Amino acid sequence: MVPGTPEAAFHEFQTTQTKESYIVLPLCSAGEKVVPLVSQRIKDKDLARRRYAIGFLGVYGNSETIPILKSVLADESELVYFRGDALGSLFVLDERSGRLLADTHRARTDYLGEQAKRITVVDDAAAYREEYRRRICEPDD
Repeated sequence: MVPGTPEAAFHEFQTTQTKESYIVLPLCSAGEKVVPLVSQRIKDKDLARRRYAIGFLGVYGNSETIPILKSVLADESELVYFRGDALGSLFVLDERSGRLLADTHRARTDYLGEQAKRITVVDDAAAYREEYRRRICEPDD
């Protein structure tokens, strides 16, 4: 594997043993260049560390990742925390769509519902996006 490539960053993300809050850092270091690979790989429901990859897309994703995240959110066979994290990433990427989708899930009593409730009361989306980015790519613990 060639160092500095998206494949190398993804491999490091998948295999490095580290604190939980640091797992996604190889993807954050690679940034936008690894997004196509992450977008493709999260379609695999058995992907190790998939939840972290979904969160990463909220930071570096783009208009092409939105349908993938919407698919995770809409799929009721997905684990509820994958769906909730997909909603969080969607909101960061597309505030309007994220708010509309959050509104449809806020009555739920599980993690997806909690995430939806949090999103529906966000007053400052820009501050939310910045806090999200810091939490994912700049852990402070």
